[in-house]
Amino acid sequence: MPRKDASPVAWYRDPTKDAPPLVHSYVAALATSLQARGEPVDLTELMGASGWAFRIIAHEDLCPSATSVFDWGTILPETVRQAGYEVTHLLAFGKEQRQELRPQALDAIRTALDGGTLPVAWDIQEPPEWGVITGYDDDARLLQTQYEGRPATLPYGGLGEREIALLSVIIPGRSQPRSPEAIIREALGIAVRHARQQEWMERPAYQDGLAAYGQWARALTKEADATNWGMAWYCGVTWYAARWYATRWLERRAAELPGLAEAAAAYGEVRDHLRVVWQGLRSGEQASPEAAAMLAQELDAAQAAEERGVQGIERFLAQG
Repeated sequence: MPRKDASPVAWYRDPTKDAPPLVHSYVAALATSLQARGEPVDLTELMGASGWAFRIIAHEDLCPSATSVFDWGTILPETVRQAGYEVTHLLAFGKEQRQELRPQALDAIRTALDGGTLPVAWDIQEPPEWGVITGYDDDARLLQTQYEGRPATLPYGGLGEREIALLSVIIPGRSQPRSPEAIIREALGIAVRHARQQEWMERPAYQDGLAAYGQWARALTKEADATNWGMAWYCGVTWYAARWYATRWLERRAAELPGLAEAAAAYGEVRDHLRVVWQGLRSGEQASPEAAAMLAQELDAAQAAEERGVQGIERFLAQG
């Protein structure tokens, strides 16, 4: 019976000096897949063009699930298309739908791996994040998987049925070139729609866009036993990294499009405020009330700066 094993596979790490240590696992897994088949990967361009550099989602108790609460059916394939590739997305939520889709998903995984592409999939090993599938073995009925350089195996029947039961497999396809102007305008449109809460979200427990900053600040300053302090660092580094890349991407665009200079400067302020927040949370320990209040002030300042940045983008887009 057929088998394929593409391991070892290098998990993508941004070689840029001073780059944040962690980015959203879906973007990292996609970058790993593209890198593994020899595609050039620039994480600043991938984060910016896809809109992930402009996203922020906060849960009322800082539950780390916030990074995976969004419209998967739209945003996951959109990320690949904005990177310049065709995409196949196999997605199923309910148990019966997952059972029906699994054989098709496994066939697509085999075909992709045989063709030299690593599929990106949800919750294929611990922890429940996006990783890459690096191989299959039809005799053992096992998938080889990887997340952040750690290999594991997953039974065929476990695809979509592990800790968080959702079946999602993304396969980047052939290059699908688009004009830089179209990519930039779409990315900026994503930034505005997200900021203005024009995308699906499980509100009010989760808040996205500009409203996420207030949600985050409230979580830091309410009663200590209601906040997930042990994972607060994850929230901090994920969204600090996003704004680090947003600033770099906007600065690159502003060098060619001066109308974006104001937005780039404002997002630079957001980045700096979120760096302070992340540094205050990275220990994973509960902050004192005084320290939490100071971090909340940084989040308020970040929100104000991001409002100016979004307004700058809106003015740029209005110019046509």
